[in-house]
Amino acid sequence: HIEDLKAIVDNTEEPTFENVLIPYDQAGASLSRTSAVFGNMCSSLNTDETKEVQTAMVPLLSRHRSATYTMPGLFEKIQAVYNLRLDSASNLTDEQVRLVERVHMDFTRAGANF
Repeated sequence: HIEDLKAIVDNTEEPTFENVLIPYDQAGASLSRTSAVFGNMCSSLNTDETKEVQTAMVPLLSRHRSATYTMPGLFEKIQAVYNLRLDSASNLTDEQVRLVERVHMDFTRAGANF
């Protein structure tokens, strides 16, 4: 997942929906699926063993999440797309504008806009 995000940051092209938000939205698909299964297992199989694994994994996942929101250069690219989201030249659909706004809000709430 981190490598996917680094590829977005390292892209030297002008930030656009196509080269920032689409790859961001697709980044870490395996991690998302695995996390969903893991969360369901922890909820439904509330055993001592599951609790031990959960206790060990929570700090790792938390650090990973923090690393994604604080990756140098990533928010700046998202901000650039956000700033142009309503520009008629961007040709974004309502759904694409919503995705831009949602991702921007997630980063801002995580402290990236300070």
